[in-house]
Amino acid sequence: MWQHKDWTFQKRVADSPLTSYARFFNSVEGNTTFYAVPPVSTWQKWRDSVPQGFKFSFKLPKPVTHLGNWQNCTEYDQFFEGLSVLQQVGPIQIQLPARFGPNSMDRLHQFIDQLPKDYDYSVEVRHTDFFLKDAQEKAFNQLLLSYEVNRTLFDTRPLFNMKQDTLSILDAKGKKPRVPCHVISTGSAPVIRYIGYSNLADNQVWLEPWVSKIRHWLKMGKDVHFFLHTPDNIRSPWLALDVAKWIEDASVTSASAFLSGSRVLDTHSQSDLFG
Repeated sequence: MWQHKDWTFQKRVADSPLTSYARFFNSVEGNTTFYAVPPVSTWQKWRDSVPQGFKFSFKLPKPVTHLGNWQNCTEYDQFFEGLSVLQQVGPIQIQLPARFGPNSMDRLHQFIDQLPKDYDYSVEVRHTDFFLKDAQEKAFNQLLLSYEVNRTLFDTRPLFNMKQDTLSILDAKGKKPRVPCHVISTGSAPVIRYIGYSNLADNQVWLEPWVSKIRHWLKMGKDVHFFLHTPDNIRSPWLALDVAKWIEDASVTSASAFLSGSRVLDTHSQSDLFG
């Protein structure tokens, strides 16, 4: 997402919300295409709203991933037509439904094999049988490794650790999967989807291992995409910048240097990591 009614930094400039967002971050996770594929004119508008090097990480349309009939799916063709307009594409996210289990691996193999080869892909599974650290999970990881496709790492541990019962938290818990977080990089562009608290201090116990792992992957030359959300997303941009600076400063091993939670977004700073 790149827009929120409570993001004050988007209210102080005349730019579009996307252009304003792109002043501080160089990638965005897009759910829009999961629900409906926009016309070519919209893709062109998105392309022209961001600077060189900014990347969009969109999801494949729901009719493709959840109905599984990609060979006769209009949305499939429309989606890749739109991507060709963008020319600035991060990992394409393939979110599979919770009912998609290891018994459908042959279907996934066929699907990945026919995907256009010009893009990076990241597959997100939600079926609990993919998290048992057994032969089935190993086969899934090996399939992704064989195609150099990333496994989306969805970390919802902080979300389900929250004791509050606000509407936004309850809504997030109802929509996000409660699955183990198995950290593995099966491609060159790891995708991490993190749902956490609104301040750095409460996230520290979960973020410290991520900071270490991301630094390691960056040293290996991997193109890491870390997408950070909170239940209401009001403070997520500020938190994302704190985390990015923590990762970039190799001398800092804990969050203690970035616990203010009040860093001001201005037009002169931009994270070198994907936000």
